[in-house]
Amino acid sequence: MLNIDEAEDIDKIWKDISAIVNLSPEQVKEAIMPVKDLYVVLDHTRTVLMIIQDGGLPSNTGGGSNCRNVLRRVFSLLKKYGWWEKIGELEGLIQLFEAHKADLSQIYGKFAEYKSFK
Repeated sequence: MLNIDEAEDIDKIWKDISAIVNLSPEQVKEAIMPVKDLYVVLDHTRTVLMIIQDGGLPSNTGGGSNCRNVLRRVFSLLKKYGWWEKIGELEGLIQLFEAHKADLSQIYGKFAEYKSFK
């Protein structure tokens, strides 16, 4: 219902959901948005992992700027919710990348070690 690309009136959808769960639309958003943003962090870190594994790097030009912007969004969301400190800062972020590698290795096989992450 909350797919922004398919919802004709997103405000009405929030109101409909709030009526179902007997909460205000603001309370529903407050409950759902952190979960949505957690999925954004997971999707974006997986994307950055694949870009780097394919030889790309965050930079100021070309495709590297896309990678940089995706990574900046990750950092922004981690800071917004206080997750940066909760995951253990950079070490936790590296562990997240390692978890993605373990998960994706079932599809792509074992990933080569990337020494710059160490």
